[in-house]
Amino acid sequence: MEIRPHSILDAGSGFGKYGFLCREYLDVCQGRFQKKDWQIKIDGIEGFEPYLSDLQQIIYDKILLGDIFDIFGKMENQSYDLLLAIDILEHFKKDQGARFLGECMRIARLVLVSVPIGYAQ
Repeated sequence: MEIRPHSILDAGSGFGKYGFLCREYLDVCQGRFQKKDWQIKIDGIEGFEPYLSDLQQIIYDKILLGDIFDIFGKMENQSYDLLLAIDILEHFKKDQGARFLGECMRIARLVLVSVPIGYAQ
């Protein structure tokens, strides 16, 4: 909330938990309860189609489905104020992870990375 992003990309959005939280705190808590009043652009990228449901379609402005590197390759520098990379980095091999982080930093002004502790992958 302190950085006040106007655009967010949730890379590896999964079930939409973090998109939902961003929507709640950045729009709803500001008194914008209806989708027509939302001012924050929140997009997601998901590579596993079975995760997608009607919920994500409501919360996110746009969901991009496919290979994350292909999608990143079509994005301009600094396309978003904030990029969320939550519980995704551990799914890459080390060289792919470094490439992923480089692309994240190219695409967004700020990048938030979180990985699970003790995850075996």
